[in-house]
Amino acid sequence: MGLHSGKYKPETVIDTRPGTYQVGRKTVRDVHNYGVLDVTGVIKKSSNVGVARIALDVGGEQLYATLQQVGLGQETGLGFPGERAGTLPNFRVWKPIETAVMSYGYGLSVTTVQLAHAYAVLGNGGAAVPLSMTRLDAYPKGVQVLDQRVSQQVLQMLRTVVDEDGGTGSKARVPGYQVGGKTGTAHKIKAGGGYEDKRYRSVFAGLAPISNPRIAAVVVIDEPKPKFGQYFGGVVAAPAFG
Repeated sequence: MGLHSGKYKPETVIDTRPGTYQVGRKTVRDVHNYGVLDVTGVIKKSSNVGVARIALDVGGEQLYATLQQVGLGQETGLGFPGERAGTLPNFRVWKPIETAVMSYGYGLSVTTVQLAHAYAVLGNGGAAVPLSMTRLDAYPKGVQVLDQRVSQQVLQMLRTVVDEDGGTGSKARVPGYQVGGKTGTAHKIKAGGGYEDKRYRSVFAGLAPISNPRIAAVVVIDEPKPKFGQYFGGVVAAPAFG
């Protein structure tokens, strides 16, 4: 969304210091103080502060449109019995904190298939192709929903998450093979509202090979058992993706 707006490039600098960001009465937090990052570094380090700053700068309406374009909050068309459409709140004049938290994955719900499909859009040069559970006789017609150049830029960002030192997805590396992706760690929703303190879903979503993607895959670990306090997507889900 930031790249599409023209306000940001992969090398645009964003100050995430001191690792927190006050939005109204709420505070957005990073795991560490990552200091000054470029946009690629925001993805590489999984900075909530960095991506929230981008979202608030570009605006909630554009955030909603971008998420909708890649299929979130909509049925996938697979026709799988009992499939949920997820939840993407309709845009109104969102409070700033709503825009901020939605930019890093809270305030909405997404199915694993929806997330894989969204990554497939990136891997397919920004074109969304209908999903099918059976082999098709002909390649389905896609709809261009993201700019091809922007999609390519994001792929290179996702590569740094895995391939470069300090990336949160380094445990997804495959020797002699380039992959790219993004880690995710979310507190589970508490019955009656709010979020659980120590119950998580840990995620790794990605593409391979990153130079010419053929596979989009998502690994979700539901309530990982924290070994030595490690429950992050980059620790428990990334190795399975690799």
